[in-house]
Amino acid sequence: MEINEFYIRLMGSAYCPEELEIGKSYLISCEGEIVSSTDENNQDGTGKRTYKFKPATIEILKDNGKTIQLTTGGQSLSKKFRGALWYLAQERGWDGDEVYERTMKHLIAIVSEEPEKLIEFLKQMKS
Repeated sequence: MEINEFYIRLMGSAYCPEELEIGKSYLISCEGEIVSSTDENNQDGTGKRTYKFKPATIEILKDNGKTIQLTTGGQSLSKKFRGALWYLAQERGWDGDEVYERTMKHLIAIVSEEPEKLIEFLKQMKS
């Protein structure tokens, strides 16, 4: 089967801080990630591929030239942390999963064995 049709499916929603008008056209810009793809057979030797796109950041350009920044919620901090550790590991030729597991065990041990260090850090945030 030859894939000769390509589509993109937008996923998710975002909080918009301003009211938009129904029936009005807007230019929307977004940055995100293709999270999966699905192939379908057209029953004639050809097929189509549909990509799922999940936005991380979205902007709406208004007709007056101003932009509205939308909030998607984005990636969780734990996913960002895991990604940062994976990147660090890859740069050094280490196993990303092992670096993540060892780092998390180390952090958990610090919090469990020396909770006063975490408490002191959290107190600094309040001041």
